[in-house]
Amino acid sequence: ATGAMAGLTAGQVTFHVTDGHGKALENVHIVVSNLRAVDFKVELTTNKYGKAKAVLKFDHYSAAFSVDGYASLAYKFRPKLGDRKVIEIHLDSIQDAMKEAESKLTGKDKAIVLFNEAVPLVKEGKDVEALAKLKEAIQLNPELAPALFHAGRIELKTNNLDEAEKYLQK
Repeated sequence: ATGAMAGLTAGQVTFHVTDGHGKALENVHIVVSNLRAVDFKVELTTNKYGKAKAVLKFDHYSAAFSVDGYASLAYKFRPKLGDRKVIEIHLDSIQDAMKEAESKLTGKDKAIVLFNEAVPLVKEGKDVEALAKLKEAIQLNPELAPALFHAGRIELKTNNLDEAEKYLQK
């Protein structure tokens, strides 16, 4: 029965793509792939109303959504026979996605992010800006050795020997 059903057209699937504020997103690239037939692929683009339609057979699918300035998203679905399904997709802007990801970070994770932001500043010789980020990272994770080393090195360069010794001894 499953083999016979696989050849049947399930119906129309409409993707309605909006941003985090409910605004329709135009020109979103959608790639619909069949999870069992790897050579099956349909590419769609949303219109000015954020909608794109496809007629699909009864099977399992994955849809990948991408557009500049927004975090990509993958969605798995299975149309039913005679479906006229509307699938609501919400894409977060990259800034919103980053804020959400940052809100889930622990203190030690945030310390690493701050350290990684400080490294290019150190390389560019922007010691004041780098030191501020390094100190913040050290407050969140007092055991972060690379941050302690670079903070100590910067303090040593500025002849602040007591602070340099404090960081370098840790």
